[in-house]
Amino acid sequence: MLISFLSQKGGVGKSSLAAHLVGYLAESRGFDVEAADADPGQGLSLWIRQALPAVKVRRALTVEEIMELEASGDGYLIADGPAGTSPASRALAVRSGLVVVPLNPGPLDLQAARSTLELIAQVKKTRKDGGPAALVVVNQFRPTLAAREILELAGGLGAPLAAAVVSLRVAIVDSFGTFTWRLGAVAAPAAEEIEALCSEILKNAKKAL
Repeated sequence: MLISFLSQKGGVGKSSLAAHLVGYLAESRGFDVEAADADPGQGLSLWIRQALPAVKVRRALTVEEIMELEASGDGYLIADGPAGTSPASRALAVRSGLVVVPLNPGPLDLQAARSTLELIAQVKKTRKDGGPAALVVVNQFRPTLAAREILELAGGLGAPLAAAVVSLRVAIVDSFGTFTWRLGAVAAPAAEEIEALCSEILKNAKKAL
């Protein structure tokens, strides 16, 4: 299955979440996993080549390259999409079985998530199988009153909202080129949140099959 990370807005943590999902599926669950980088910044490519050199990373910067994406056998292909609702983003949604929509707790991010879900809804109308499924995930959460209000509003976006929430933590920033669970006890809280989210994404992916 192709699982993609899409958002109209940059800076929401698509690359870090996608990279950790690749690592979780490969290291913690032993699945056959590949990665695809459709983000011009190529952050996922750099991350995985350092953290898991044995994992194949595909280039997918054009619509044509994206439309050729397909997971091998019963494995998983994890794709980091470009920011925005470009033709490339639409193509990635068309090819995906599950689209993960990261949401940072802010009003602009809430609107970006809504726009991304509108794109997914448009794609669903063109697919005979009714896909892709969507999952909104809260990332870089801060325990402020405004953030909690955004979290409540996220429940009304019209798409499933992951129960697992990833907090804003230095350990996640420091994990570039590796994974939080490799950083030892100091990063344990971050690793627990990331692994809980990855587990929930996997469950949603299996439901979408």
